[in-house]
Amino acid sequence: MNTLPTSSPRFGAKQWVILIATIISVAITASLGVWQLRRADFKEQLAAQILKRNELPALENTALIAMNFVADSVNKEAWLQRRTNVQGRWLHEHTVFLDNRPMQVSGSQRVGFYVATPLALEGSNKVIWVQRGWVQRDFQDRSKLPELVQPDAAVNVQGRLIERISRAYEMQGGASMAAAPTAEARPSRIWQNLPIVSFGSKELLPAALLQTSSEVEKDALLREWPAPNTGLAKHHGYAFQWFALSALLSVLYVWFQIISPRRKR
Repeated sequence: MNTLPTSSPRFGAKQWVILIATIISVAITASLGVWQLRRADFKEQLAAQILKRNELPALENTALIAMNFVADSVNKEAWLQRRTNVQGRWLHEHTVFLDNRPMQVSGSQRVGFYVATPLALEGSNKVIWVQRGWVQRDFQDRSKLPELVQPDAAVNVQGRLIERISRAYEMQGGASMAAAPTAEARPSRIWQNLPIVSFGSKELLPAALLQTSSEVEKDALLREWPAPNTGLAKHHGYAFQWFALSALLSVLYVWFQIISPRRKR
């Protein structure tokens, strides 16, 4: 008796579940890749805006004092990375040295201090923190502070507006967040992050300055600041990973659900 040939396996419930799960997974990973490309496009536009802002006239005292940072806290295009040329007096008694900060020195990366000093703006009661520069620490005596030029007269500070002074990772509840109303109340001027300081009747602006030029010659501070990083390459990398995962899921489905069963039959 001749036997009938066996029919091919039916497309059952299990195969439907695998197909639907694969379609959903591919759609999700592909959409995440598209979202990362949109973020990259937004960051690219932001970088172009920063370049345009560098071509604008530098903000001086009057414009900086009149600027409403609170209203523009969400939409920072009005002031972020704008060039400044302001006059004021350093509040040297509040200078802090932010520890473990890197800087490119003679082609190699070294670790030292970022020097931050508040600047009392001329013609107002406003104060703004200034990230003045980098200085190497004394590795023989880690508690020794470098000697800085401390002019008492009014100075002219050129720089760029940034959201805040550099921050490094710190455990929650670290000492940097403790209030220290005066320089004498602080056990040390070496901090991981900027402390909370009271300036009495003076008002602290909710932004900071990144100083780009020295107000005096040879002030021993380096200012080789890196260019503003918008994270464009990061988003492109994430997009590639999501698209690669989407392609991998598609290849795996075709191999294990279509090609491999046919080869076995």
